[in-house]
Amino acid sequence: MVEPRRLDGPLRVLCVTGETAHGDTVRAALEDDSLYVATVSGAAAALESLSESPVDCLVTVHDLPDGTGPELIGALAERHPELTTVLYADRPADAVAVEANRAGAEAYIPHRPAEDTLALLATRVNSLAETARDRRRQGRTNRRLESLVAAAPISIIELDCDGVVQRWSPGAERMFGWSAEAAVGGPLPIIPEGEQETYRDRLRRVLDGGTIRREETRRRTKSGQAIDLLLSVVPVPGTAGEPTGVLAVFEDITPQKRVERQLRALQRTTRELNVARSIPTVGEIAVEAAADILELDMTGLWRYDARQDALVPVAMTERSYEVIDEQPRFEPGGSLAWRAFEDGELEVYDDLTDVPGRQNPDTAIGSEIIAPLGEQGLLITGATTTREFSDRDVDLFRVLGANTEAAMARAEREAELRRQNERLDRFTSVVSHDLRNPLSVAKGYLDLARESEAPEDFARVEEAHERMGDLIEDLLALARGGTTVEDGTELDLGTVARDAWGHVDIGDASLTVAEDLPTLHGDRSRLTQLFENLFRNCVKHGATGSAADDAVSVTVASLPDRAGFYVADDGPGIPADRRESVFDHGVSFADDGGTGFGLSIVADIARAHGWGVSATESADGGARFEFKTDVVPLDA
Repeated sequence: MVEPRRLDGPLRVLCVTGETAHGDTVRAALEDDSLYVATVSGAAAALESLSESPVDCLVTVHDLPDGTGPELIGALAERHPELTTVLYADRPADAVAVEANRAGAEAYIPHRPAEDTLALLATRVNSLAETARDRRRQGRTNRRLESLVAAAPISIIELDCDGVVQRWSPGAERMFGWSAEAAVGGPLPIIPEGEQETYRDRLRRVLDGGTIRREETRRRTKSGQAIDLLLSVVPVPGTAGEPTGVLAVFEDITPQKRVERQLRALQRTTRELNVARSIPTVGEIAVEAAADILELDMTGLWRYDARQDALVPVAMTERSYEVIDEQPRFEPGGSLAWRAFEDGELEVYDDLTDVPGRQNPDTAIGSEIIAPLGEQGLLITGATTTREFSDRDVDLFRVLGANTEAAMARAEREAELRRQNERLDRFTSVVSHDLRNPLSVAKGYLDLARESEAPEDFARVEEAHERMGDLIEDLLALARGGTTVEDGTELDLGTVARDAWGHVDIGDASLTVAEDLPTLHGDRSRLTQLFENLFRNCVKHGATGSAADDAVSVTVASLPDRAGFYVADDGPGIPADRRESVFDHGVSFADDGGTGFGLSIVADIARAHGWGVSATESADGGARFEFKTDVVPLDA
C-alpha cells in the first residue's frame, strides 16, 4: 500500500546516489530537525522507494549504477510530475546543466571541492521542499474547493471588473439553465435588459469595497421561469490589493417564498371562512382555496349528516366534476374516507392502486389526502395519477382543513342562532298581533253578548277563541320545528301518510299513496304533522278542483329522478309568483281566516330533517310540494 504524501511534520527528502559513502555525506548535510532524508542507491531503488513512500523532494547525483541522474529525473517527470527534483553533480560542467534542465530538474548544484556546496544544497533543498509542500497543500485545498463548488446546490458565479463571467459553477447550470460553456466569457445572462444599468452600478459599489449579504431578489431562468433567490456578493482581492472581480452566490429560496405566499393566501382565506354564513359557502371557499392556493385542483368537502349517518358531498372543484360525474356518499363501512373520519387521523395515499378498502375499485383517482374535520366531515384532495405528496402539501392541506372545520362549526352555530332569533321574532309577531286581534274580537262580542244575550254573539266569541287555540297550537309547532332531528327512527312513509290522512277533516277528498314510497329516518309525530298540514292545505285550497263533484284528489309518491317524495293535488294550484313565499311564516292567501303558519311549519319540519322543500305545479295543474331528502340545507 502506498503511503500518502504527508503535508505536515518534517520535510521528506530522498537522496539517490551510486556510492554509499557519498550518500551518507549528502544525507548528513541535508538532515536536520526540519528534514528527514532517506538514501537509496540507483534509479531502480529510487522508483521503488517512491512507489511505497512519496517524498517532498528528490536529490540525485549524476552517475548511478543503473543510469544517470538526469535520466531518472526525466522518468520521474512522467510518473511523478508534481515531485520536486534536484541534480547534485560531482563534476561541474555546462553540459550537465543543460542535461539537468532538459530533464526537468528544479535545480542543478555542481559539486565544487573548494566551496561548501553541501551547505548550499541543504539550503536549496529545504526551500524547494517547503515550496513543493505548500504547492501541494494549496493544490489539495483548491481541489477540495472545486469539489465543493461542483457539488454545492447554490450558484457560484465569478465576474471580472467589467462584468464578464469568469466562473459558472455546476450549481449555476442547474439553477439557471445556461451551461458553463455558454455563460463563461460573456455578460451575466440572468440580468434583463431593463436592469442592466442598476446591475452595473451595484457591481461598481462592490468593486469599491462594498458587499451584498443575503439580499432577496428574483430572476428568470433560461426557460423563463421566475425563481426567488438570496444574493450575496463580495469582491475578489488581487495580489496588488485591488479587486480583480466579484464573487456572487445565489441561493434558491423559491420553495420557501412559495410557502410564505401560500400561508398569506390561507390567512386571507381564513378571514373569508370566518364570515361565511352557511356550510355550502364554507365548502366553496375551501375547495377554491385548495385549487388556487395549494394547486390541488381535485378537492371536495363532505359533511357528516347525523340524520342519514353518512358523509354527504357539499362542494367540489370543477376538475373533480370533470373526472367524477356523481360525487359519492360515504356510509359506515370499510371505505378509506369513513375509516379516516372515524379515526380522526389525516391519511396520505401516494398510490391507491394497491390499497384495499377503496370506495370504488375502478376509481380514476390515483392518489389522495383525506383530512378529517372533527365531527364536521372530511376534506379530500386527489390526483388522477399516482403522486408523491410533499410534506408541504400535507401540512398546508392540514392547515386548510383545520380552518374549514372551525368555519363549519361557527356557521352551524350561527345558523342555529339565526333560526332561534327568527322563531323569537315570529312568536313576538303572533303574540303582539295575531293573538291580539282575535282576543279583541272575543272581548268585543263578549260585551255585546252580555247586553244582548244573543246566541250569535256568543258563537262569535267561541270562533275567536278557536282561532286563538289554532294560533297557539301553531306556535307550539313552530317552537319544535327548528330543532334538528337526530334521534329519529326508520319510518314507512306510506304508513305515516295514511295515519295523518285519518286525522284531517277531508270531506269528500281522496288520497292515493304510491307503493314505492321510501323508508326514511325521521320523527314520526312531526312527519305526521307535516302530512296533516299538507293535506289540510290541499283540501282547503283545492275545493274548486277539476273533479265533477268538486272534491280534491291528493297523491303521495316518490320523486322520479332523485331521492325524495312529493304531495300533489288536482286543485287550482299556486300561482308561480307565490310559490316561493307560501312557506314564509304568517303568509296566507286564503280568505277563510287561515293562520298563515301551516306551510311554514311544513318547511320547518322538512329542514329539521335535513330535506329541501319547494312548491311547484302538479301534473293536473294543482299544487305539488316536493321534498328532496339528499340535500344539504343552505342555511346550515
